Amino acid sequence: MLCTVFATTCVYDCRISDDYVSQCYELLWSQLKREHAEIRLSTFQIIDEVFRRSHKFRCLLLENFQAYLELTLGRL
Repeated sequence: MLCTVFATTCVYDCRISDDYVSQCYELLWSQLKREHAEIRLSTFQIIDEVFRRSHKFRCLLLENFQAYLELTLGRL
């Protein structure tokens, strides 16, 4: 439930300003680094939603794509 609420809020805020996109990205990145698997899975799902909707978010994520892959898939 919290994942859905946060995703909806994040997607809505990202439409308002690129500053919100950057804040959302930083928050999601910090959650992705946590040790708890369910938190990382929820974060991955939110990233998927925001990635589909925001060009700025896609650019930010692609800047650190190797690290993103390591955090989601494990060390390659």
